[in-house]
Amino acid sequence: MDDPTDSVEILVMSTPGHQENADLHDGLVDLIESGDIRILDLVAVRRHPDGSATLIDRTAATERFGFAAVIAVTGQLMSHDQLAAVADRVPLGTTTAVMVFEHLWLRRALDAITATGATVRLHELCPASDVRSLLRRTRLPAS
Repeated sequence: MDDPTDSVEILVMSTPGHQENADLHDGLVDLIESGDIRILDLVAVRRHPDGSATLIDRTAATERFGFAAVIAVTGQLMSHDQLAAVADRVPLGTTTAVMVFEHLWLRRALDAITATGATVRLHELCPASDVRSLLRRTRLPAS
């Protein structure tokens, strides 16, 4: 593939309180173990009810959320300033994980396309709100 960054995405997800979510953990582990994604960076931010925030660094986050055995965090891809900006925007009383990950399935698909001599002219993530709107407009009327 010409540009390996075509398959990298940032996901910010919050859960209420400060408890780990077993279903979320298991779903991510399934994606990792199946070879569909690779986590490149993972940091967690706890936003306390009083407005203060605690940053859980990469090493602690991977161990705390049980990913240490299945991922190799490659390095600090997010700056402290970026994480502080995230912490300021998440609801009080939540734990928010900021994950940079690579879509390995997409990388394989793009590699296969370019291996044939074809060129990927556009690859863009559609905003979820646009996709939902399109799906609502194209639904067949109930019979």
